[in-house]
Amino acid sequence: MLFNSFGYLVYLPCVVALFWLLPAAYRWWFLLFASCGFYMAFVPIYIAVLAVIIGIDFYVGLKIDSCGEPRARRRWLLVSIVANLGILFSFKYLDWFLSLILGPHSDWRLGWMLPLGLSFHVFQSLAYTVDVYRRHTPVEKHLGRFALYVLIFPQMVAGPIERPQHLLPQLWRPSMPTPSAWRSGLRLILLGYLKKSLLADNLVIIVERVFDQPAVFDSPSVIFAAVVFCFQIYGDFSGYTDIARGSALLLGINLRLNFLRPQLATSPHEFWRRWHVSLSTWFRDFVYLPLGGSRRGPLRTWLNTMITFGLSGLWHGANFTYLCWGLFHGMMVSLTKSLPSRLWGGVFGWLFTLATMSVGFIFFRSHSLDQALQLLKMAFGWSDEVVAVSFGQLFTAREMRMASWLIFGLLLAEWLSAREWLQRIWLRSRAFRWLIYYAAIALLGIAGRFEARNFIYFQF
Repeated sequence: MLFNSFGYLVYLPCVVALFWLLPAAYRWWFLLFASCGFYMAFVPIYIAVLAVIIGIDFYVGLKIDSCGEPRARRRWLLVSIVANLGILFSFKYLDWFLSLILGPHSDWRLGWMLPLGLSFHVFQSLAYTVDVYRRHTPVEKHLGRFALYVLIFPQMVAGPIERPQHLLPQLWRPSMPTPSAWRSGLRLILLGYLKKSLLADNLVIIVERVFDQPAVFDSPSVIFAAVVFCFQIYGDFSGYTDIARGSALLLGINLRLNFLRPQLATSPHEFWRRWHVSLSTWFRDFVYLPLGGSRRGPLRTWLNTMITFGLSGLWHGANFTYLCWGLFHGMMVSLTKSLPSRLWGGVFGWLFTLATMSVGFIFFRSHSLDQALQLLKMAFGWSDEVVAVSFGQLFTAREMRMASWLIFGLLLAEWLSAREWLQRIWLRSRAFRWLIYYAAIALLGIAGRFEARNFIYFQF
């Protein structure tokens, strides 16, 4: 059941209404049932995979909590790590790994379809056992509520990746939203639809022309498509997050922020503090810092950064394109952190960051490493191949105007949303707020695309 489908627009109000009509003692049961139903609307059988993860980590958490001897605690934590990563590896990486060893034409393939959002579920469940081991969170002794922590439907398919100390206490006693929280939830849902249906689903047409056609394009075409994809994926993924956070607010649950206006970042380092925050902080806390972080000298800091970004890239998928994407951004972050801070900021820093992200996202969006390298050669004018499709042949003037206005509108809206004077007007003027709401709904109705396209991060 996609967030941008008619079914979800019926499902969410029904769940919210029934949730608050039920006695408090039964609400979490109903929410768990609704979450299971939401997930099974995609591929029912894969709820069994999540049930295995939940059962293992719930039991491991109890054993870690009951063990006083450090070595025994570490052994139980290892059980959780091996089980979670083993399940993820089996579904997501095993076929790729076998193809690297036995060759791409080998018949030794499992052919298992990746359960939706498995990477998110594994990381969220694994964060629980690690935090129980570190004594950062108390053990959850109620299986049903722990299952709800892993399965809660607004964020179950594509995050944000929650931490137990933030989410679990809210599941015990979700509080009835205040009028302000109701408005915030509905506003986030509207914003999410604007980002997905108005921005991302209009821009995807341009991106597909380059990345989904086996042709040789000229430099402007590749550069334009790469820049547009930066904004398409932001609209798609942050739109999902906004709808998830808004839906959860209607249920009295506050999910973590996942995006902090990353398109306004003025350095690659700043971009990664603003983009997919729940994943970035997960890798920081569970990979980068345990490796030593920046405490062991410049060379070790660089190596830790590259390992963290390389694993982050592979987390997205079993393909060398994702690994190269992660390593490229690791190099850019290391480079910009090592240079004087006065070089960054302002228009130059923003343009450099946009260019860096665009180059990186060529790897992310390409179907293969060969395609990514070919597109990079075309973008920088290094290819000797004859151009088959030029910029003027590939995009119409109307499509270029539409993309330009959508990107400009997003940047302007995000810049304005950070202005204190506008926030004061927003809080004080009800007429101003409703004017913006009506304008947003009208714009969505006129220019939005409602084809129920999958969200990009569903594949992870």
